[in-house]
Amino acid sequence: MKPALNQRDAQKDATRRALSGAAIDLFTTKGFDETRVEDIAAAAGVTSRTFFLHFPTKEAAAFPDHNERVDALADALATDDSPDPLPLLRELIVLGVRATSGSRIRAKRYRLFNEIEALRHRDVLGDLDYERVIVDHLMSRSVDEFHARVLAVSIMGIARSALTTWAHDPSCDPGNAAEAALEQLR
Repeated sequence: MKPALNQRDAQKDATRRALSGAAIDLFTTKGFDETRVEDIAAAAGVTSRTFFLHFPTKEAAAFPDHNERVDALADALATDDSPDPLPLLRELIVLGVRATSGSRIRAKRYRLFNEIEALRHRDVLGDLDYERVIVDHLMSRSVDEFHARVLAVSIMGIARSALTTWAHDPSCDPGNAAEAALEQLR
């Protein structure tokens, strides 16, 4: 279980999320290229300096919890002592897909990927962090490196495909789509 944040950390987290929400809203309404860091900061009620304390670029503002989510996956996988590492991995990926499609801000962000190449690229690069965690976990469970890498790329490709399809077709249930595809992996 994650420890409770102290007041200072809770305020930092709230500011980070406010900046991210403002960035995504502005990217949606004003356009990515037309949105300046100053605009994002003003919309969140902070200074540009405060923005840069939280994010190195405006692209990064669209992914406020990336590192935490990667760490959470690694932590959850570290608790797995079952003989087969794939069931928990499948479950965690499906939960992540469902969390993404259930979040208003993440839904907006995913819909922006079709329009904004910089965000799409940042998302794909972010998937490499998840892949590294998956490869490390599988190799620690005696899966050979090649198979671990194939599985990691496949798993993240399934998650990305489910979410990308859902972003263009809201009738798609990305959790069910990912779950069905992940069941095919061995």
